[in-house]
Amino acid sequence: MFVALLGSDPVWQELLRQEGVAFGLNAPESPEPPRILIIDRTPKLAEVAWLRRFAATGGSLVAFAPDAQAIWRGVQGRPVRIGSILPDDSTLFRNVGEVHVHTGGWIPSGATCGSVSGRGAVFAGRIEGSDCVLLPFDVGRLLAKVRSAARVFPARTTKPVFEKTAAVSRGDVRRLAANALRFLFARRGLPYVRLSYVPAGRAGTFGFRIDTDDDGFSAVQPAADLARQLVTKFTWFLATKALGDDLGRTVREALAGQDIQYHCFRHLVYPDYERSLKDFSQGLARLRKCGVKPTAAAAPYGEWNENWARAAVASGIGFSSEFCVAYDDLPFRVAGSDVLQVPVHPVCSSRLLAAGADEAELVDYFRRYALLQAARLEPCFLYDHPGKLMKVFEPMRRALSECSELSGGWTTMTEYAAWWLRREQVSYDWSVKENTLALKVEKAQADVRGVLEWPDSAAEARLESGTIALDSFERKALPSPVQFDPARLPRMVGRWRAQANETLRTLRRDGAKRKEANS
Repeated sequence: MFVALLGSDPVWQELLRQEGVAFGLNAPESPEPPRILIIDRTPKLAEVAWLRRFAATGGSLVAFAPDAQAIWRGVQGRPVRIGSILPDDSTLFRNVGEVHVHTGGWIPSGATCGSVSGRGAVFAGRIEGSDCVLLPFDVGRLLAKVRSAARVFPARTTKPVFEKTAAVSRGDVRRLAANALRFLFARRGLPYVRLSYVPAGRAGTFGFRIDTDDDGFSAVQPAADLARQLVTKFTWFLATKALGDDLGRTVREALAGQDIQYHCFRHLVYPDYERSLKDFSQGLARLRKCGVKPTAAAAPYGEWNENWARAAVASGIGFSSEFCVAYDDLPFRVAGSDVLQVPVHPVCSSRLLAAGADEAELVDYFRRYALLQAARLEPCFLYDHPGKLMKVFEPMRRALSECSELSGGWTTMTEYAAWWLRREQVSYDWSVKENTLALKVEKAQADVRGVLEWPDSAAEARLESGTIALDSFERKALPSPVQFDPARLPRMVGRWRAQANETLRTLRRDGAKRKEANS
């Protein structure tokens, strides 16, 4: 096993499963030490001697910077409060956006990658002969809790584009951690080996989700016409009470052949389990009477809480999508929940219009996001609402058409989630000896591939036990990285965050009052 955790932190395990990296646990107890060690917790006193031997014999490490002091007493740094880390053109920040963390951190001396307040944030290099990456935050603690906050997104608009999302940009934390592994593998002259992010034979994939919210049949039908014009399926999350007596007609006529899932009965997120479960029971019962058996849900406003998630599990929901948990990321499971999260990009057309976007910028915004996801070799999922789509039907038709072409073709969120569940079944290990890759695979899936990444190229590998020469792989150039321009964004965040938070609070509060009054 090339990669192992010092312990068995569940958050790090989930991150590595997202990447599709083969890894081991509790490295000091393993009969064969790994080549790359992730220090996922503060080392115990009894482990310090083992860690020092590991580093002294050429082992590579990824660690929260102060934890590295157990190995190298000379590691220095300073505690800081980190709002976000700005990317640069180093390999560690390839295709990584602004990493929002909002946490206490520790900047190691000699850090040169990324920046916090104009100074380096991440150390990547050698210490006493050992290659290592020292991160300024504790990944496990950072991703263990779900927090939300207003977030401003970079756009070419006169006003800021904002939405309430996860406070931590989990996808960029994962990408930074994965790039740390890529860096350490490259230093050893080895490819970074992982499972594919998308089905075999595809460079990417694209899907579109629609939440019906308070819209009725008159808004849903023309939005469904957009799917038919594009000759594809959208994933529809239906708010059943708002559709009223038209729910059956909506399912039979407007959405015939589409991917229909569950949004809510009332467009509210309840803090307690009882009301959450009642909402699922009422809404799902109405859909089942129409012949629809949803396997997925999306909570109103993109919000999420543990009781809502418990109610989802009790209601037979297999996956959900809430951007207050995560956005712009690969699927994963929140610690303690069996529901798979399938993240989307949280900015919809109405947010862009409110910020002053014209039709050209509307198309270009989504196009830029699709290009970014294509460069990352990751899926691209966008979302919107029927009534809002009708105001920008033609530009959104162009945007969706372009995004599907840039991303490698259409899918639905349900199809992609089903593929991801098959991907989760795959178990494999690998080794390299004399330029030959040896694979040991269990529970292989025909549409899941292995991917080998070098600094400038990548190749797909069929997941079959056996050996193959590394120079026999058909390597293709990696897409050019998409550069993130943070020049304007920090000023906008500082200027507009308070306004964005207050605006979102007002919208949620007024909407909740109206719905409760009408319930």
